[in-house]
Amino acid sequence: MGSLGRRGRQRSRVRRGAEVGRPGLRPRGPRGLSAVRRTAAMAAVWVFVAVACGDIGQGSPTPAPTAPTTTGPTTTAAPATTEPVSGAITVRPTDAAEMVYVPGGEFPMGSTPEDIDNALALCTEQYRYCNRWFYSREAPEHMVTVTGFRLDRIEVTNDRYRLCAGTGACEVPAVCGGTEADYEDPNVADHPVVCVDWGEASAYCEWAGGRLPTEAEWEYAAAGPDGRDYPWGDEFGAAATNYCDAGCRESHADPVFADGFERTAPAASLPGDVSWSGALDLGGNVAEWVGDWLGDYPPGPVADPTGSADGAERVIRGGSWKSPAVYSRTTLRAGADPRTRLSNLGFRCVLPAG
Repeated sequence: MGSLGRRGRQRSRVRRGAEVGRPGLRPRGPRGLSAVRRTAAMAAVWVFVAVACGDIGQGSPTPAPTAPTTTGPTTTAAPATTEPVSGAITVRPTDAAEMVYVPGGEFPMGSTPEDIDNALALCTEQYRYCNRWFYSREAPEHMVTVTGFRLDRIEVTNDRYRLCAGTGACEVPAVCGGTEADYEDPNVADHPVVCVDWGEASAYCEWAGGRLPTEAEWEYAAAGPDGRDYPWGDEFGAAATNYCDAGCRESHADPVFADGFERTAPAASLPGDVSWSGALDLGGNVAEWVGDWLGDYPPGPVADPTGSADGAERVIRGGSWKSPAVYSRTTLRAGADPRTRLSNLGFRCVLPAG
């Protein structure tokens, strides 16, 4: 049975075991752009201007020394500068983490009333705990301009977190979900670190020279200028991400597909979970702390928003190994007390573009 997508298109609700290599991207249509115009708009991000400077100061030889020759000041041409290519990878020296460049731009953040109706319908198919209030926090949809930045390509892993804990700058992950944190287990060294609260996640990013992403930065890196429903496209593909599938022991587990991981997976294990920016695992594996307090969205366009000035809960973004497919949507918002530690909650960091 098909359902209207985030922008009113008819499409399948969930593509079980969809082919990862062909995510089936289709341009959103909220602003009435044709496919050609949307393609041209996206292509503009990739166009860079090379500035060529001609030789200067090439004067003719001085004639016989019958009079002094006055030489004017020499002008040095400024070096040409270009913006990095979207997805360009740099390595953060503190912890050797790979970061992708996310170019600045504008995108539709949040959800329309129709989007919320569709999300609620998907939730009732996949999960027991569904209510309109939860999804209504995604409204209103509003245009957001974001300055370019660098984002961790994957979530912070156990082995990288140990580097920070070894210096004393980070706390050792505590018990959460009734089980001991397993970050010291060598078998999960390349899995995302979990059981860290918001303050501990923030402390790690500060130690690494950065900060947690804002909610707007996170959604822009996941959804892109055309506002994708999922990081990889506009249809859910079970093979794309680590969500609560047949290997998950939760009551809402999807019995149709199994990715081979009962809980967390090594970072970047499922390359289908890749966004337009080159960031991986934004749709699943573990949900992620971001910097903002949870609050209402503004009613109109904004630039580089940082969320509410204060609040009771910090924002959590993205799906996880423990969540149903509907939680992998790029617009989904959750929140928790900053002291919360969960076995399916981690984080990643950002740095300025420079």
